[in-house]
Amino acid sequence: MGKIRPLHIFSGVVGLGLALVGILSFFYGGGHILFWSDARIAALAQEQVTANKVLLLTAALDERLYKKGMLRARASEIKVLVMGSSRVLRIDGGALHADRQSFYNVGLSGATIEDHVIVWEACKELGIMPTVVFWGLDPWIFNENSGGLRWESLDADFRRFKYSYAQAGPSLGYYLTDRSLHHFWLKVTDLLSMPRLVQARDSLRNALAGSQSTVQRNGDVVLIDEVLLPPLATGFRIDGTTVSPSAGLADDSREMGEAKAGKFFMFNEWHKLNGARIGLLEKLLGEMHASGVKVVGFTLPYSPAYFAVLKENERYMRLLKQENAVLRDRFAQYKFEYIDMLDPAIVQLSPEAFSNGTHLTKAGTIKALQYLFEQMSLSEARRVPLAS
Repeated sequence: MGKIRPLHIFSGVVGLGLALVGILSFFYGGGHILFWSDARIAALAQEQVTANKVLLLTAALDERLYKKGMLRARASEIKVLVMGSSRVLRIDGGALHADRQSFYNVGLSGATIEDHVIVWEACKELGIMPTVVFWGLDPWIFNENSGGLRWESLDADFRRFKYSYAQAGPSLGYYLTDRSLHHFWLKVTDLLSMPRLVQARDSLRNALAGSQSTVQRNGDVVLIDEVLLPPLATGFRIDGTTVSPSAGLADDSREMGEAKAGKFFMFNEWHKLNGARIGLLEKLLGEMHASGVKVVGFTLPYSPAYFAVLKENERYMRLLKQENAVLRDRFAQYKFEYIDMLDPAIVQLSPEAFSNGTHLTKAGTIKALQYLFEQMSLSEARRVPLAS
């Protein structure tokens, strides 16, 4: 038997340390919620629908899997769909004159074109053909930044759309672009991250002391009545009806500081519109139009102070104008309407209408939607009976 060398000892100690950190984070840091199975998420979605309640949680749930579970649980009801990023999460059925049964908000944090593709693939799979889709298209829609951990859990759905195949089976490109291993690696690194470890330390300390934490432990899931506001500043209404108030001015100030320093991803990674992503959007709109789905696209406003920062960046504003031109003119053949409201002055919104630089309050959202309806053409979209 060979001698145990110092390198072996060092490697073993490091391995055991990482394993311990991972175990603590998994059971105490809320990281386990990212590892929920499809069946667990589907059961949670069904429980929410059966109880006629909404989900409040304080953890980074894999909301892509969760929203797909909700679509499956409510497939026979949905007639009006809202798609977009966290900026559309305050839009509820009442704001669109749709009842709770026929409406669903499938907004996803940081949604990119891949996310929109995944939502549409889920609709096709589940037989959901909404009458109208209100689609919040953010300024980063054609950006290269895709937030891998955010959408790669449903990467197979995206690849099925991108590499369309019939009876012949998937193409070689379908397999060569498989990102499942990358997604698993991102989950592991998230589990070993310092925030998870800090959460684990605090939760374990409370458990050993036998004391109750003053806030919900990260990872807790609670079903509450829709009329109730989230009781925690960190609460999050994942079903899409609202987001609880955040730090507000502090968030706004931080984001503007990052933007001015050139660190905000929307500033650094926009060099030109991405043709491949435009092509994906065109294919998506083409399929929706062929299925009889009316799509109304819009961009919700930024706060006045935040938009002022954007205007200081000439390259960014030039690209925004190019994007608006593409969205306004290129897809008319699919009966696609697009209303740009990024500038808060267009909708006459004051700073009080925003919870931070990028997210509207509920009152601000309602006012923006009123403007949206005023600007929509007298086409089939305005004549669509939103409520069943």
